[in-house]
Amino acid sequence: MKKTLLLLLAKFVAVTAPLTWLWMHGGQEAYFKFFVALSRPFLILLGVTNFPPSLVRDRFLNLVPFLALMLITPGLSVVTRLSRTALGFVLIFLSQIGLTYWAYVTHIRDGKTAESMANYFPALVMSDALPFVLWALLANRFLRELLAHVLPQTQEGTGDAAGRVESPRNSAES
Repeated sequence: MKKTLLLLLAKFVAVTAPLTWLWMHGGQEAYFKFFVALSRPFLILLGVTNFPPSLVRDRFLNLVPFLALMLITPGLSVVTRLSRTALGFVLIFLSQIGLTYWAYVTHIRDGKTAESMANYFPALVMSDALPFVLWALLANRFLRELLAHVLPQTQEGTGDAAGRVESPRNSAES
């Protein structure tokens, strides 16, 4: 078990390092241009007239750990891996639109105040956590199997075909 976790960590580092390097050497700028072009209609609908790119650009890095996690997750077929990665990218992109909107609200529309960063900070935390939460949701079978080895198994009851658990006390009474 410990060996499996160490192997996953090593794979994560081995995949994340080159992806981060690519991101820092041209990927970030290319993605930001793509993001601005594709998100502009949505942002206009939300009333965003302009936003400071410095508030959001660095947060778009959240694509990298998500991609790395999806690439190293064992037990996924190619089709499943590609479709779930695409779904994750769409959800991350939509969250980035939300982050951009919130940056606009807290720093442009309402004016930069002492409260601006305090109101913006929770969105940053959620943005940073999103790739890991999405991965946990999209790779839940792998995580359940992994956690089954870590979490203690209960011996209290037996499950029936529908997955209901019956305690030993109730089965003796019937």
